[in-house]
Amino acid sequence: MFQVSKANKVALCSLTAVLALTAVTSFAPVSAAEPQLNLPKALPAPRATRPADCVADQLLVMASGTADQDDFSESMQKVHGTVIETIGEAGSLVYVVQTEKGKMVETERQLAKDENIAVVQRNWKMKVDVVAPPAVNDPFFPAQWHIPGVNAAAAWKVPNGNGNRAIIGVMDTGVNYRARDMQGKAYVGYDAVANKMGQSASTDHGSLVSSTAASQTNNKINGAAVAPGAMIYPIKISNAKGEISEAAIIRGIDFAGKKGIRILNLSANAAPPHSLSNRQDHPAFHNIADWYHNKKNGLLIVSSGNDGMQDSSPLSPNIMVVSGLNPLFSLASYSNYGSNVWLTAPASNIYCTNAAGRVTVVSGTSFAAPCVAAVAAMVLGRKPTLKNTDIERILVQTRYKAGGQEYTPYYGFGLPNAHAAVLKAI
Repeated sequence: MFQVSKANKVALCSLTAVLALTAVTSFAPVSAAEPQLNLPKALPAPRATRPADCVADQLLVMASGTADQDDFSESMQKVHGTVIETIGEAGSLVYVVQTEKGKMVETERQLAKDENIAVVQRNWKMKVDVVAPPAVNDPFFPAQWHIPGVNAAAAWKVPNGNGNRAIIGVMDTGVNYRARDMQGKAYVGYDAVANKMGQSASTDHGSLVSSTAASQTNNKINGAAVAPGAMIYPIKISNAKGEISEAAIIRGIDFAGKKGIRILNLSANAAPPHSLSNRQDHPAFHNIADWYHNKKNGLLIVSSGNDGMQDSSPLSPNIMVVSGLNPLFSLASYSNYGSNVWLTAPASNIYCTNAAGRVTVVSGTSFAAPCVAAVAAMVLGRKPTLKNTDIERILVQTRYKAGGQEYTPYYGFGLPNAHAAVLKAI
């Protein structure tokens, strides 16, 4: 049963869920030697959480296992709630409930005490903020330090080690699949906001993330991708302003699971302590993530966020959170970190392609997540019969460790080694 104290309910409404991208124009070269993850000498200074937002007069609700449809309907009638959408399937149904105007908090309080209700939470909103960086016009593979950073180019030489048409679902702001360097690499996709097939890019963010993972490579245009043989399935979860509701995320995961998309990238998060790793704040999200992982054999990869804060949420077996590195293989100053982190990957000074097909230099944990998603796709492409737990095991067993340590709150288990990973996928 999901319960929130009165004090926490007040606090939750004032928290933010913002993911920021930072534009940069410089980069540091990386040597061919094995990267050495540098442990921070001191914890970053704590930062204040930002105010959050949720969809007005709307709740995400799940019925208890003992409640039938009549029981649930009766509970909705008591609070004058209207079910406007049902997401998921039996055992993991999420109801999007419209409350009476101005009575969301009161309705949430009542439903939290109702024995017919297992989960009630607000439909939290997240946002991707893109700072438009300058465009560059030349091929930039030599500057793409993130590719040798995860030892990807060596993996390309292994048979089927480049991703081999494995599909990465990118839940983001949409992808321009017609842009140069993305032509033939992305499906038309699905719009989880409008709940319809087909999508378009509302901001550059989704295209930048997608091109980091899988774009045309070795074509003398723009740069390369970590998994050039993989394919992108765009799942749009944002409106025109780049705002993302939790209901859209749940809808996107549900679609991907039913579509058979095995790898999902989500380059958005909320600020700690109320990040997506916090099961108490996001029970509906965790329920669908558990379903996707345990029932649909999926791998959900999520960026840690750009607040420079520690996240005390526990490590989830079904949500692979990724922190971000700078070109010195140290924790990026903006990257969130903590006990919820699975892996780390390059995040700063990443050269990728925007929705207009131009090379763009960006930073943010938004780009660490697709690096990991791409390596996972390379493993899956090498051996498509692998289970998601097999892929997780391979990523952990073959990673570069931080200072020889098995786990740290900055880098999780460490940095993926794509070459070693695909060699183990036999």
